[in-house]
Order: sequence, then structure tokens, then C-alpha cells
Amino acid sequence: MASADFEPTCSIEFSRNSDLIFTLTKNGIFCVWDVKTLKVKYDFNFEKKSHSLIVCKNTPKIFVAFESEVIVLNADDPHYN
Repeated sequence: MASADFEPTCSIEFSRNSDLIFTLTKNGIFCVWDVKTLKVKYDFNFEKKSHSLIVCKNTPKIFVAFESEVIVLNADDPHYN
């Protein structure tokens, strides 16, 4: 697991039904946290300088913005591919 404990967070969003928290650090560590336990359920290090993330409320999409690109993740996929 990538550690986001000492990384500056640049973006925090809630899932569509508010049961998860999505965080993104400035160095590209994306984490999914369980709201009830506050434990990390999933994390991934993009190894890129990141800018922000947006979670769509009406569609299962997560937009992750980096310095020179934007990627779209599937919020319904437990591995966020």
C-alpha cells in the first residue's frame, strides 16, 4: 500500500452515497477510505504531480487531474480502473 500519511493532500471528495472518501495527494497517491472505520480500502500511487479530483454525483466517474492530463476512473469498480 502507498502511504499518504505524510503527503500533502490536494483534494478530498465523498462518494455518491457518502460511504467512501476519496483523497488525492500532490504527489499522486489516490486513496479510498471507508467513512465508518476511517481505514483505507484501496490506494494507488500514480507517481505524477496531481492537481485535483472530482467525483460525479449522477454518474459513476472520478476525474483525476494531473499537471498535463486528466484520467477518468470508474467509481463502481472496486479497483477503480
